[in-house]
Amino acid sequence: MAKGKGKGKAHTTTGQTTTGQATTGQTTTSSPRPGRLRLRGFDFFVLDPNKEGTQEVVISGDEENPTTVATVKLNVNQGDKVWLNGVFHVDNDDLLIPETDLNVRIFRGTPANGEEIYKVVLEVGPSGVPGDKLAIPFSHVDVIQDDDTTLARYTVTVNTESDEINSTDVHLIGPTTFTALSIG
Repeated sequence: MAKGKGKGKAHTTTGQTTTGQATTGQTTTSSPRPGRLRLRGFDFFVLDPNKEGTQEVVISGDEENPTTVATVKLNVNQGDKVWLNGVFHVDNDDLLIPETDLNVRIFRGTPANGEEIYKVVLEVGPSGVPGDKLAIPFSHVDVIQDDDTTLARYTVTVNTESDEINSTDVHLIGPTTFTALSIG
C-alpha cells in the first residue's frame, strides 16, 4: 500500500488487467452510478494462527458425513454473484495405500440440508513420497437466483473416497483460508 502526501491518506493498486492497464481499489467500491458493480458483502474464515501444524483434523471416509473445512455467511440479493475462494492443506500418513482420492465440495448451506454447487476429486499420495502433503486451492462463482434478500451460508467439505483408507491416516493440517465476496 502506498501512502499519499498529507495525513496518512492511502490508496491501493490491485494490479494489472489483461490489457495492461492499471486498475485501482476504486473498482471494487460501492457506487450509485448505473452499470457499476457493488460490493455487497464479504466474509472469511482463517485458522488462528494460520500456518501448518495449527490443526490436525481427521478427514472423514463417509461421503454422507464429510469433514467440514470452513464455513462463511453473508447477505445476498437476487442476481448477486458470490465469488468463493480458498485453500486448505491435507496430509496422508498411510504407508500402505498408493494414493487416496479426496472429494472436495462446496455446499450452499450445509451438507445435510444444502445444495452441492462445486465438486472436484483429487488424489493425495502415500506418506513419505512427494504429494503426501497437498495444498488444495479452489474457486467458484455462485449466481443467486432467489427472489428475496437472504443470508447465504457456504460450507467447504472434504472426505476420502476409498473404503480401504484408515480414517485416521488422512487429515487437515493447516493453513486454511476461505473467503466469500458478494457482488451485485
